[in-house]
Amino acid sequence: MIHSILIITESLPVQPIAESLQSAAYSVTHVTMKEETAKYMAEVQAIVVAAPFASFSTIGRPLYERCDMPLFWWCGEQQSLPDAAAAITCDGLLFPTMNSQQIKWTFQVGATHYAQRLQFEQERRYLQLRLEERKWIDQAKRILCELKKFSEDEAYSFLRQQAMNERKKMVDVARSIVNVYRLIHDEPAKRGK
Repeated sequence: MIHSILIITESLPVQPIAESLQSAAYSVTHVTMKEETAKYMAEVQAIVVAAPFASFSTIGRPLYERCDMPLFWWCGEQQSLPDAAAAITCDGLLFPTMNSQQIKWTFQVGATHYAQRLQFEQERRYLQLRLEERKWIDQAKRILCELKKFSEDEAYSFLRQQAMNERKKMVDVARSIVNVYRLIHDEPAKRGK
């Protein structure tokens, strides 16, 4: 649950923004874009960037990627949002016309979006790791099939047995086989040059 918010402003007046958030029962801290925000991040649970669209599109992405809390954009522009607004990277949008209840719902939905974003990123990193491990194992199986004339199943069983015997992960055994194979096959090529 979000209770305290850091407002980062560029050119928009902060007073109306702070009043709107405080009326929705949030504790508010304010800094400008030029100030160091890191020292305030430990004290808050969400960030609201109040900046025009042109500025938010350049500062929002870096904040979104490195920020370990939900990020919201206070869209104070009265005109309709540009078509590129769909590409905005934040967990929620806030508008000056929102009432306290709408602001609370936006923060709740944004916090949920942030949690899902973290989970997806964690799953993506896990799947990338698994894919990398699979590549090493497949390369080692190919080498074993070539050198020892194993079938693919036999090569897999060999890797699994070696991993158990050496008390290592299968990917570590596979990586060792591939690295030794590369070392042996790259050495003669270097000598020939």
